Amino acid sequence: MDDLRGQGSPPSLINASLPVYNKVLSALLHTAPLDNPRRAFMVEFMHDRLLLENVVIVAGKAGMQLQVFGILWQRFLEDLATGLMPDDFRIISVSELTDIIDNGSQGDAIDDLNVRRAINRLQLDLMETVRRNLGWPIEREDIIQNLRADGKRRKRNGYRINPSMVLPKATSCS
Repeated sequence: MDDLRGQGSPPSLINASLPVYNKVLSALLHTAPLDNPRRAFMVEFMHDRLLLENVVIVAGKAGMQLQVFGILWQRFLEDLATGLMPDDFRIISVSELTDIIDNGSQGDAIDDLNVRRAINRLQLDLMETVRRNLGWPIEREDIIQNLRADGKRRKRNGYRINPSMVLPKATSCS
């Protein structure tokens, strides 16, 4: 018998396909968990209340909070309607918010500090209510963001509804 070691591999085995997996056990594929899973919150706003995922966050007693949110909400809906990319949604400064709210028709003077406090309370109310009632992970700026916008001459702070995490819900007329 001739020695086959010197002849190399037989030509019929060059493209041989070998079974890698056991036919009885299926392969388990492990996917890495996402670092920041996509979250979105359904928000419904009416003149007398703010709901997040059908949970009342703010009702009629919190007039300043509703006014501030209403201004931010209107701007958010305008930017959404014009098809802006999330990074291009406009912000509004505390002083602009104050000027819109305090148009001189109210007896009490409203200043930037009052508006800033209303926004802070609203952010905390949103976060605490969602955590307590729904048990969902939410951070302080998931609904209302506080951003720094780069202007040509100076930097300024501003607020906006978070376009990456907020989904507007159509309000019911009841």
